[in-house]
Amino acid sequence: MDIVSDVFEKAYLKMKSLRSPESFGSWLFTIARNEVSSHWRKEKPAAKAAQEAAFETQLHGQPKSPEESVLHKERVAALSELVKQLPKREQEIIALKFDAELTNREIANILSTSEVNVRVTIFRALRKLRDRMQTAGTGR
Repeated sequence: MDIVSDVFEKAYLKMKSLRSPESFGSWLFTIARNEVSSHWRKEKPAAKAAQEAAFETQLHGQPKSPEESVLHKERVAALSELVKQLPKREQEIIALKFDAELTNREIANILSTSEVNVRVTIFRALRKLRDRMQTAGTGR
């Protein structure tokens, strides 16, 4: 709740920096993203790890059996490590696309780039991840 409050406070104070009403969503999202990043930089690593684990479970769903649970955790851990090896820009675009569930247009507005650039970056990053997962033998 504190982060949400901080986001809207900063948005209110920076309202004059909004260039056009059409970009309000991406402008507000950028402020929110920066506030969340700032918050996690200040938090302890254990709290961050717990938050990431909870998010991964939410993202990928719960496996049905104990064996599936173990395999699922191994795949998620392997994928998480591979994502961390991507360049920061690719990590950010992947997070915005799959974690925040934004469209390519919204991502392009947030990162001040083109939709084509976002689409190509996602394609290449996913191809890298898929190839690395297969090479590691952790893919499906």
